[in-house]
Amino acid sequence: PTMQPVAAPTTTAAPTQGPVTTTQPVTVPVTFPPTTEPTPQSNTNLCSGLVTGLDARPMQPLEKPDYLQTVVDPAFGTTIRRISDIEATVTGAQAVLKPMYNTIQAWNADESYLILYQRGLGHQLLNGITYEFLRYLDDLFPADIEEVFWDFQDPDVLYYV
Repeated sequence: PTMQPVAAPTTTAAPTQGPVTTTQPVTVPVTFPPTTEPTPQSNTNLCSGLVTGLDARPMQPLEKPDYLQTVVDPAFGTTIRRISDIEATVTGAQAVLKPMYNTIQAWNADESYLILYQRGLGHQLLNGITYEFLRYLDDLFPADIEEVFWDFQDPDVLYYV
């Protein structure tokens, strides 16, 4: 599969009106690594066996799992998977790995890929099922970190502005 970013803005000077921003379509072919993990079935009840009531539950101590390992929250029975080990690779201001923004979807249409942003280094592509790091998206040059968008239907199309 390939991603097809479009709409890279460019600024040109108009003789009497000052700068004018126009949008020129740009296609940058990028090959995604194949996803070998199956997508979860839509009939899977993700809440089966979990606490669903509104009763208050005290916080309990919880060990941080190793990278890509899980731990079960004793209060709710939910499984928590650690999907980054940022502290092992960088320190200081770059030790931030997060979704781009709360209104920008991190997963693609079929949840086979996930994009996170690392401060100072750019966007990362992760396997959306196993959360393994696949590669830096260092061939994308969005105007801002939040201007990267997955297509809503095609899981292999990514847009940036």
